[in-house]
Amino acid sequence: MSKVKKLAVILASSALVLAIIFFVSKTIMLASYRNQIPELPELGTLSEPIKQQLTIASKIAFDHPTADNIGRLGMVYHSGAYYDRAKQCYKLAVSKDKSRWIWNYYLAYLDQEMGDSKAAIENFSSVVKINRHLISAWYYLGEAFRN
Repeated sequence: MSKVKKLAVILASSALVLAIIFFVSKTIMLASYRNQIPELPELGTLSEPIKQQLTIASKIAFDHPTADNIGRLGMVYHSGAYYDRAKQCYKLAVSKDKSRWIWNYYLAYLDQEMGDSKAAIENFSSVVKINRHLISAWYYLGEAFRN
């Protein structure tokens, strides 16, 4: 075999090994997020629209665990009064993408709703560090300090 063919085989093998390593590491990372997504609650007593929203949002978040998909699942849980699951989703979305202030905002708002002013202050403070022009975050931050 000529030197050029040997070099081509080595380069192709190296590229294949790198692709496999990338695929495996990405799969492991996504699996760690998937394992933290809260399970669906018992759907029997819920209305059909809530069942549909939860089922669809959960499937999307599980299939593609991006910060936005996990955060949207948190929004559905939040609107359905599943506050613990919503908080878990918001925290997971924040940890997945710290540059997206919106999930800190929803987490802080949920903290404030639940009467946890200290956590609300931390999360609203994170929001205003990222987006200084968000007036509602400043307002709710003041409310949290007042409480």
